[in-house]
Amino acid sequence: MKNAARIWVLVLLGMAGLQGPEARAQEFGRIGDYEIQGVPYVVFAKVGEPTVQVYVVGTAGTGLYEVGASTDLVRLFTFAGGTVPANTRTVRREVTVRVYRLQGGVRQVVYEAPALEMISQPGGTPALQDGDVMVIEAVEEPKQRFTWREGLQILTSAASIVLLIDRLRRL
Repeated sequence: MKNAARIWVLVLLGMAGLQGPEARAQEFGRIGDYEIQGVPYVVFAKVGEPTVQVYVVGTAGTGLYEVGASTDLVRLFTFAGGTVPANTRTVRREVTVRVYRLQGGVRQVVYEAPALEMISQPGGTPALQDGDVMVIEAVEEPKQRFTWREGLQILTSAASIVLLIDRLRRL
C-alpha cells in the first residue's frame, strides 16, 4: 500500500513537471548568473521572441532594456517613461533622443532628433541592434515671457516716479 501511494505521488509530480533538477522552466533574458542591484533590467518581449539589449541613459528610466527585435525606437522611448513632465508655465523643455552604436570599435551617433519629431515620424528611426545606447536628454530653459503683471509693475513704478518729480517741482 505504501509503495502504491509513493508511485501515485511520483506520477502526479511527474505530470505537474516537478520531477527534479532536469525539469526547469524556460529562462528568459540573458543576464543569467549576474546579480544586478540598483539598475533596472527590464524585459519587454514575448516568450520565445528574439531580443536585443539596449542601454537607456538620461532623464527617463535609466537601465538595461531587453526588447523584442522588432521593437522600434518610439516604443522603447515610451517603455523607458519618456521624460518627467516639466512645469509648462515656467519652463520650456527640449527633449533630444540620440542612439549610439558600436561601429569599428567606437560608439557613434546613428540617430539624433528632438523627441517630438521622433514620435511624429516613427518610420524614420533606425532598427535597434544589440548593444545600442539610447540617450534621452532634456534641456530646460525658463520661459522669457512678458506678462501683464510685469507690465503693470513697470507702469506703476513709472507713474510713481512721474508723481514724485511733479511734487518735487512744486516745492
